[in-house]
Amino acid sequence: MWDISTKELCFAYGGKINILDNMNVSIQKHSFSAVMGPNGCGKSTFIRNILNFYTPQKGSIEIRGINIKGMKQAEMAKIVSFIPQKSSLSADLTVMDLIMMGRVVHIKNKWVGFAKHDKEIAEHLIKKLNLEKFADRSALSLSGGEFQRVLLARALAQEPEILLLDEPTSSLDMKYCMEIMAIVKELTAKKELTALAVLHDLNMTAMFCSEIFFMKDGSVRYHGTPQQVYTREIIKDIYGIDATILKTDEDIPFIVPKTHPAISAKKEKEMAYV
Repeated sequence: MWDISTKELCFAYGGKINILDNMNVSIQKHSFSAVMGPNGCGKSTFIRNILNFYTPQKGSIEIRGINIKGMKQAEMAKIVSFIPQKSSLSADLTVMDLIMMGRVVHIKNKWVGFAKHDKEIAEHLIKKLNLEKFADRSALSLSGGEFQRVLLARALAQEPEILLLDEPTSSLDMKYCMEIMAIVKELTAKKELTALAVLHDLNMTAMFCSEIFFMKDGSVRYHGTPQQVYTREIIKDIYGIDATILKTDEDIPFIVPKTHPAISAKKEKEMAYV
């Protein structure tokens, strides 16, 4: 079953040249998939079309078999949550208050406000993401990695079926990258949600994602598992670089650009690559 499906999706700013050109994508239920490709190829625009932020000129988008055209944002928020690449606060909120914002869509009575169940969900996520020591702190005082974990907690507080992430690890060090990716992978493995992320780190993506959609010039050029699409020819076509493709003992592909100074021509011949 597909959680997200697009057919011949086309989108252009101001009705001019297509940023998305006949995008056909199907995201399997309970998978962790990645959209990758060079800067400016339409990755973030694609995510925003799925979120119904933009109206496509042509084609359709379905979530759980339902066309999102005309779907209200409140309806969308009960199914899909979103972690943007960058987020800023307009008010000085504590970490707990910020995470509780994810429960707003589930408030049954606006006059009464949050229920006990809402707070229990927020407290559970604070513990799961190791945010206990930050719960009462101002979110403005957090580091980039800490704040990104809070945004993940807020998104999960919505209890979504689908999680969309736009470059969630772009400003994080390796430790925080691994933490965020591992948490999302765990949730998809436990069949708690379906995740689709815009990512740039090829090797990090290969470790955690089950399927890759390589975009170029506004459309999906290749898609498949990392083992299927991480080839010299595809990397060259998408990024314009020559690369050596190595494999770990777990059969996870590892990309090493040929221009890497640590690999001499002699050493490269000694290495096993595909």
